[in-house]
Amino acid sequence: MLPRSNHFNIGTKDAQRDYFLQPADLKQLPCDVVAFFGCGCSKYYSAADLQQAALKKHGSEGLRKKQEARCKRENNKRLREEQAEQAKVELGMVGTVPIGYSNHSDLKRKRVCVVDLTGEEAVPGQEKLDVPAPQNHTAPAQQKVVNPPINHVHDATLQQTVAALRKGLLTQTKKAMGFQMSGAPKSMKVEIPGVTQQTDGNMWAL
Repeated sequence: MLPRSNHFNIGTKDAQRDYFLQPADLKQLPCDVVAFFGCGCSKYYSAADLQQAALKKHGSEGLRKKQEARCKRENNKRLREEQAEQAKVELGMVGTVPIGYSNHSDLKRKRVCVVDLTGEEAVPGQEKLDVPAPQNHTAPAQQKVVNPPINHVHDATLQQTVAALRKGLLTQTKKAMGFQMSGAPKSMKVEIPGVTQQTDGNMWAL
């Protein structure tokens, strides 16, 4: 939805950015409030009011310096972007990213410069990955790996400690689950209502 008046046609974000004003400065200016159904409202300001407020806050010289500094930053940013695009074109990376790379920056970080040992002329934009070894290259002598001596006393002590820990854990588990040390379950007393024991033997009667 557009503002109701052509006189108030600058939004809040543009007013703060272009005229270097803060929300407290904008509160003192007349504005046109446009309500959106379910999305709140937006405020629009007049260019003349914003220019007058900017001159009052920063002065003519201060406002000019701020505008020049912002223009310089935007030009430098645009120049860096153009240089980056030109570098991508020279490297032949525009629109193509190999599998395993998320973006062009990742590709540039992982690109490896390979020295051509065959004497062939390198093709621009391509890298030789299969580099044969020179014929007179001798393999380095293999070094013998010496394993450290085994401490049998330490291993025996460690095994005893592990066995004791396992035994203690088994005992605690049996007690928690209601088992005897032999492994059999403990005796349980069950009471059934309405059942009595006869006096002449182990007979039960209802």
